[in-house]
Amino acid sequence: LTPNQTDLEQYTTAVLMLNRQLNLLRQRIKNNPVQQQRLVTLEFLIAQWRSLLDQTLQYSSMKVIPSKFLDRRQQTRSEIQRLINEMQTSENESLQQWVDQAQINTRHRILIEFFSTTLSIIILFGVSVLLYLQMMRNQRAELERQRLDEEQRVLAQEKELSELKLHFFSMVSHEFRTPLSLILGSAQLLLEDEQSWTV
Repeated sequence: LTPNQTDLEQYTTAVLMLNRQLNLLRQRIKNNPVQQQRLVTLEFLIAQWRSLLDQTLQYSSMKVIPSKFLDRRQQTRSEIQRLINEMQTSENESLQQWVDQAQINTRHRILIEFFSTTLSIIILFGVSVLLYLQMMRNQRAELERQRLDEEQRVLAQEKELSELKLHFFSMVSHEFRTPLSLILGSAQLLLEDEQSWTV
């Protein structure tokens, strides 16, 4: 009501800051059509309020301000405040929804990580058991192969010994057969000629 140069400078600075804040707000809500509509209404009300302030400044030089301007200014200011509160409430609700969704996502992620870790441990344990069983089978197979090799070696030795015995007996039999045949033949001749000896 009593404008001086300092008050006007503060008013101008506040208007510039208000414009910067509106531009920043416009960028932040560019993907929200409901908030954009509210911002358009807010900008209109702010322009109306500034116009009323400018008219009030003109009347202040006359020292008498009509009550209709004061009432309209107060009403516009109330509308601006109500709209700002609605926008803040909407943003707070959006923020709360985002926080709730983030918490749900975090819980899901924790559950997924828990199950994936548990599944990984189970798979690793299963692979370890399979590797251990395969190793045991390989050891048993190696022992079985060694046993079979040993049996084959023993069988080969027994076969060789049997062949050596057979060869020895056939050789001995051949070596004894000829002289025995001669002796037997001579003995038979002697038996046949035994009668002639006694005469």
